[in-house]
Amino acid sequence: MAGKRAEKKVAAGENSPASHLPMRLNSIERFHLLDDWPAWPNWIGARLQFSGTIDESIGRAALEHVLQRHVRGGCGVDCSGPAWTWVERAVDSPLEMARGGRADDWRCPPLPDPRSGRATQFAAWTDGHSSQVSFFVHHALADGLGALQGVRDWLVVYDNLSRGRPPDDRLGPLDASLLARRNELGLLRWSWWRHAWKQPVALFGATKFVLRGFARLVPGEAGIALSAQRSPADPGPLLVSAAVGPEMLRELRAKAKAAGVSLNDWLTGCLFEALAGFRQETVPGRERDWLRIIVPISLRSKADAALPAANRTTLVQLDRRARDFDPRARLMQGVARELGVIRGWQLDRLFLLAIRCIGISGGWLRHSARWQKQRATALLTNLGKPLLGTRLENDDGRLVVGSLRLDTLDLLAPIKHGMPVAFAAHQYRSALRITMQVDANAISRERAGRLLELLVERLAAS
Repeated sequence: MAGKRAEKKVAAGENSPASHLPMRLNSIERFHLLDDWPAWPNWIGARLQFSGTIDESIGRAALEHVLQRHVRGGCGVDCSGPAWTWVERAVDSPLEMARGGRADDWRCPPLPDPRSGRATQFAAWTDGHSSQVSFFVHHALADGLGALQGVRDWLVVYDNLSRGRPPDDRLGPLDASLLARRNELGLLRWSWWRHAWKQPVALFGATKFVLRGFARLVPGEAGIALSAQRSPADPGPLLVSAAVGPEMLRELRAKAKAAGVSLNDWLTGCLFEALAGFRQETVPGRERDWLRIIVPISLRSKADAALPAANRTTLVQLDRRARDFDPRARLMQGVARELGVIRGWQLDRLFLLAIRCIGISGGWLRHSARWQKQRATALLTNLGKPLLGTRLENDDGRLVVGSLRLDTLDLLAPIKHGMPVAFAAHQYRSALRITMQVDANAISRERAGRLLELLVERLAAS
């Protein structure tokens, strides 16, 4: 029904970007905009590695088309009035292109401030044999799944233009009017009264996270001091990746199924073990310390199928101690039970409800976003199979995009002050790929590699 409604609006000209801009920011978008520092840019990203040479003109044309499809893709934030709004921002070229040399180890490039530039940035590089494309979207504009909508669309449009097809071929329609419901919690009207009594339960459960201290991954201050500007000598974030091959992934699924949990629950448990092992090497004898992992939970439903890129996610926290990890199956089953209760009782709405209440005052919201010095030990987001259903050709597991072959895909989750690592997992080419963004001011590349090695070891030990 949503798709048919979108097709009618497109035909009537009611779904054009101009008809929906400027658009007021909701409370969670303002929170993520305020929760942005030069040392810890609140951006979500993706890095695509291809075999073959990217066609610059086709790449730019495909990107321009995708930005128009998603309405706010070419927007920034206007903070001049009392109500912050999404407004369209013109740029000379949406895609920065570099040629020659070699692809150095990826670093997060200087990203614009959405309040003066765009909330999206894209870059590409090629040496004539291989190519790399990086997508960046500010967290205020979209969550991980929303940002991946743009990546999927760009791959399909690039393939269509390369083969002389219409750019929208094999793309579903988008309905910009659905952006009005991006802030809905599924607790409106009569359903709110049906679920409202559960929220005090969530509030009671949240008190333990407020009163209970948790262990940082590294001792002392994690990261550099909060500052208005980033120093040219600041190493900034770095990216470290590892892959779990198809055979090991099948074994992991079988082990998780035998324990009665999902693959994501098992991955979360293994991450707890890896974090505990890493801290034990750094600060021995702290088995009683609580470790905290932030887990994003998507609020998308079938009604959001035609929703353009937007932020439709909430956050929950899981706490565990190293002394409680034995036996392993109990750790994974405990994670599964807790997440099951949170989803079943819709307790994950508490975070967004709190932001909504705090957002009544701009000063309260700014204080909440800017002065929360400790977030968690780490963040883990599992985005499943993000490129499933693109209907692109396949070459030995690699997607064929025009003359390009997609070899690897890395996803980027944002780090925060006091939380110097963030993990993003997804499946591509029948393998599980884990990408870790690290605050290089807090953890060296060697130590970051050790942490990822510990995680892979725990997965292999399964």
